[in-house]
Amino acid sequence: MTRAPFVSPSSEVDDATIRGRVLPTWESAAFGQLSRWTGGPFGWHGAVGRQAFFTPLRVLLFLAVAGLLLGFGSKAPCLEQHETKPGQYEVLWGGHNEYARACYTDIVPLYGSEGFDKGFAPYRDHRPDGHWMEYPVLLGYFQYAAAGAAHAWSAGAAHGALPPLAPALVFFAVCALAIAAAWLVVVWASAKLAGDRVWDVWLVALSPVVFVQAFTNFDGLGVAFLMAALLAWRKNAPLLVGLLAGLGAAVKLFPVLLFFPLLLVAWRDKRLGDWGKALLAAAGALVAVNFPVAYLYRDGWAEFFTFNKDRSAQEGSLIYLVFDYVRVRLQDGAVGLLPPEKANLVSFGAFALLLAGIAAVALTARRAPTLEQLMFLTITAFLLTSKVWSSQYSLWLVPLAVLAFPRVWALLGWMVLELLNWLMREWWFYQGFSGGGDPTVERLYLVLLVLRDGALVAICAALVQSLYRSGGALAQARGAEPELAEGPALVYTGRPNI
Repeated sequence: MTRAPFVSPSSEVDDATIRGRVLPTWESAAFGQLSRWTGGPFGWHGAVGRQAFFTPLRVLLFLAVAGLLLGFGSKAPCLEQHETKPGQYEVLWGGHNEYARACYTDIVPLYGSEGFDKGFAPYRDHRPDGHWMEYPVLLGYFQYAAAGAAHAWSAGAAHGALPPLAPALVFFAVCALAIAAAWLVVVWASAKLAGDRVWDVWLVALSPVVFVQAFTNFDGLGVAFLMAALLAWRKNAPLLVGLLAGLGAAVKLFPVLLFFPLLLVAWRDKRLGDWGKALLAAAGALVAVNFPVAYLYRDGWAEFFTFNKDRSAQEGSLIYLVFDYVRVRLQDGAVGLLPPEKANLVSFGAFALLLAGIAAVALTARRAPTLEQLMFLTITAFLLTSKVWSSQYSLWLVPLAVLAFPRVWALLGWMVLELLNWLMREWWFYQGFSGGGDPTVERLYLVLLVLRDGALVAICAALVQSLYRSGGALAQARGAEPELAEGPALVYTGRPNI
């Protein structure tokens, strides 16, 4: 598999077995150099596509499992338990160690904060603070089922059939297993969508964002529905697209953003009928899931919308940085909060302007953008203009970025900034809770925030620029046929040096 690199082809060699394939050690000087530690770049006469078991998809799934294990390990310091009574355990959660160790996850405290430990049912029973479950319906009942598994484990442990574990720990384990399975679906769908660039999907499997955010919240579930919907559109199954997007929106609302870039692609490809079918299927799925809960528990069901409408801008968002931090610091040195109604207006207005720009690009670009590229631009625009950008939201972008922008090293740089941003954010919170309040830590976090946002803007700008340039380097994101150069060195001239 790793014979002499860049062997000059003879006139008798049939290149049909390699034409159309992306060989990382040919197209990237960096990969070519790194491969010398394992035998050198792929040789001209190397066998391609003859491995019976270790297919690219299976290798990528193995890598995804490794990445998820690292992600679980990053949360492990927050999963300690201690015995409160003989045979009864609780997760050792408190003292702000979850911030000091950068292992914070929303899932562990949700078991208690949502009343699952007391048998509360989402949307029916409100919490002691007077509020109800603030997640969409499908995700709320998924958590309820995971809590039921925790109660069943505790009952089994009480009879000696199972080892005693803290119920919140069992709750986290059940949720983590579902999230891990969902991320394997993300990798599978990304590999199917990537076509001849399948090896680029290693960055979906081993993304630094996955290492720290896979088990912070439930966003991986929503990403799985979104990527499966994109694949269904590729397979000309509009009803399935709508069903998956609708169910995804009942888990995490962001999959509903699919219908804007989908409309642009459907208009261009004269598939407006398919877009309408997908929209109707999504609406049907949302009504089927939400109507029974809205009818029985109207106030609890509406909490999701009320909670998000009344939230102030959060520290991870650009709106917070510009309108809350910088503005007030310049005025009187104290951080204030932009009223929620004004934050909503700024967010919606800025997002609408960016959507208009994306539509203009889709309709005027020399090279027609793919659905994945438009979806990447849409979600990036949403995050940059949202009043809330929780750190785990960056998971939404990982598979889309890899499919839309095939320059792996640039994407890896952005993802490393996401990781550093998370670590600094955790340390900032720890400093605040411990009473230190070091302003240097706060400023460094905000600098990393600006760098993260700037990196995403630069990636989007490069992507848009390539769409207006004929023969641009990003054409291969659409699976364009590579060109083989003549001469002593065999390279892909139609591929970028990623």
